[in-house]
Amino acid sequence: MKVKLIEGSETSAIRTQTPGNYPKEKKIHIERGESLKSSFILVFVNVFCGLNTLLIFSAFHRAYSHIFTYIHIYLHIFTYIYIYSHIFTYIYIYSHIFTYIYIYSHIFTYIHIYLHIFTYIHIYSHIFTYIYIYSHIFTYIHIYLHIFTNTCTLFK
Repeated sequence: MKVKLIEGSETSAIRTQTPGNYPKEKKIHIERGESLKSSFILVFVNVFCGLNTLLIFSAFHRAYSHIFTYIHIYLHIFTYIYIYSHIFTYIYIYSHIFTYIYIYSHIFTYIHIYLHIFTYIHIYSHIFTYIYIYSHIFTYIHIYLHIFTNTCTLFK
């Protein structure tokens, strides 16, 4: 591929002002495959910039992957804290329920004791009733004994 250099263009005027950049040499370099070299250089620079960008992204990823890992770990920790806070809330609620059960068990124990007391009172009331009945029986026996004794003394 031959590229012709136009003598009056702006690019050639600028190139001619730089030292060592003469139009004849430039023409020779272009004819010898300089454009092919420059296209290889452009490809190399583009690939190098792409790799450099990839390396920068890779370095960015390596540098920040730890941060994202920590964020991921902290999210797990906060999730567990959230779950355990619910568990501890349920434990707190159940502790109150067990406290009430404990209190009611004491109340039921006192009721049980009072039932025993009332049972004993009932038993003693029966005993006193029997004593009352036997006292009447003994009173009747006493009366009959008096009557019998008085009758016996009459017949003597």
